[in-house]
Amino acid sequence: MFKKFFRVYHILPFLLAVSCSNTSAEPIPTKNHSPIFMGLLFPTFESAPVRPAGKTEFRVQMDYSNIFYFRARKSFVAGFDLEEAELSFSAKRSFGHGMEVGIEQPFYRLGGGFLDQYILDYHSTFGFPDLPGQRAAPRNRYLATFIHNGVVWNSPASDRFTLGDPTIWVKKRLFRYGGSTLSAKVAVQPPLASTTDGLGNGAWEVGALLLYQQKFERLELNFDIGSILPRYIDRGERFDLSNFTIIRAGGEYPLNGRFALLLQGSYVTSPFIETIWDEVTFGLRYATSTGKQITFGFLEDLSQTAPDFTFHLSFSF
Repeated sequence: MFKKFFRVYHILPFLLAVSCSNTSAEPIPTKNHSPIFMGLLFPTFESAPVRPAGKTEFRVQMDYSNIFYFRARKSFVAGFDLEEAELSFSAKRSFGHGMEVGIEQPFYRLGGGFLDQYILDYHSTFGFPDLPGQRAAPRNRYLATFIHNGVVWNSPASDRFTLGDPTIWVKKRLFRYGGSTLSAKVAVQPPLASTTDGLGNGAWEVGALLLYQQKFERLELNFDIGSILPRYIDRGERFDLSNFTIIRAGGEYPLNGRFALLLQGSYVTSPFIETIWDEVTFGLRYATSTGKQITFGFLEDLSQTAPDFTFHLSFSF
């Protein structure tokens, strides 16, 4: 597992990634939007440093994903052909002694979308492979089906905004020396969202991660590794889930005092079946003179699973 991860992402220090010199640098706060992880705890990627005591940061972000995913494994049958919009609001505040607390609340809207033909044209133009069956599928349909041992699980409602489970986290700085910072992060997700027509899974979930940042004269590299305990999912039947692992790496390189290029990669195991997700995210960040940040991102799946890609836009202040 780790050999594959480092083979794919050992180029990160040379291609580089995120923020600007006059603001606090953060990775692109994207998640994996595969239907396998819909509704499960999936902490966003962030850097290890903790802000000075009393500092508060807010973020509004939109992620738009085109998803085409079909699998049949043993007792599972999964079929997803849809587009997902996620609107998230988050806030975090530092309390001194290297401690930071945050909360994120997502809202979702799923539907048939409009991008199918554009994606196929994009694949044809640049020589990227289609996902199996993607070109023959009906355009812009909505399909969300998950069957286990003949039991059809509840699917999210189409073309309607729905509340997701919030994520609450605590980050504690463990070590800081020169340009190196190491922190620990614990995240909890309470079961507040609907399990019948929403993206709730019905369980309390918890995860723990180690975060590391290495700062150079102009370059900053960010890493995290952690394990998520989703426990179970209950969307028509209760099914115990496996713990899954998240490994992410990213960096930042400012172009000037306002703009910076971003690149990061992730490697994620599955709570259901033996599938691995490799993703890479490219981005651009603009920082205002008052420290506000606007971040654009484009996430491309490398593992021929899902999502095909995700567009990201966020505003931090």
